[in-house]
Amino acid sequence: PQTEVDAAKAWVFNKSAELSIKNEEHSNAILSQVNSDAYMNDLSYMDGSNPNTYTNQKKNYIDELLADPSYTAPNPLAQELWGQYTEVFKQDQINKAIAVELQPRMEARINLVTKGIENNTAAIRQDPLSYDTKVSEFMLVMGEQNKFIPSGQAQDLRITALRSYKNAYIDGMIKQDPGTLIHEIVSGKHDELSEQQLINEYSAAMTSYRTMAKNDI
Repeated sequence: PQTEVDAAKAWVFNKSAELSIKNEEHSNAILSQVNSDAYMNDLSYMDGSNPNTYTNQKKNYIDELLADPSYTAPNPLAQELWGQYTEVFKQDQINKAIAVELQPRMEARINLVTKGIENNTAAIRQDPLSYDTKVSEFMLVMGEQNKFIPSGQAQDLRITALRSYKNAYIDGMIKQDPGTLIHEIVSGKHDELSEQQLINEYSAAMTSYRTMAKNDI
């Protein structure tokens, strides 16, 4: 009968409004927890497996809320309509939660790789002979097949890493083995650098080489 249909629709209408209010209150209560630091310091936040991520908290809250007896439909027709509504509602909330987490999660991934670049740059400066190994390690993680970070940001990180590694290598060689560096510059090994940088690095290497030669006399 139409009366039963209208009654079922009215029940769903009322409960959907109640569900939306409670869900919004919950979202506002936990939204402050979403920050890149948490996602940076805990890999389980970054990959989404931690139960305390914003998305997982939203999933769990909605499931628990819908399991409450007050959300049990009074009859089969209302149950069918309610099931259709809650399925769409839950997926919509999950999609919104994923969107909320997207920026801090991506920032955390970029920060993680950036920190690794900084540490390896310092290591190369101390041990320039580790340059090739460090480049290989980086490309293993952030090469063209990388799925960890979107292609645009990944390309920026590749440019930053390779430039930083090369500069660190040159700095280290100027201090430790300027003669070899001079030979490399003359032979064209570092021609990807600007002409002005090559002149500067060659000059610094020559100064270091002469200083070392004097000290050896």
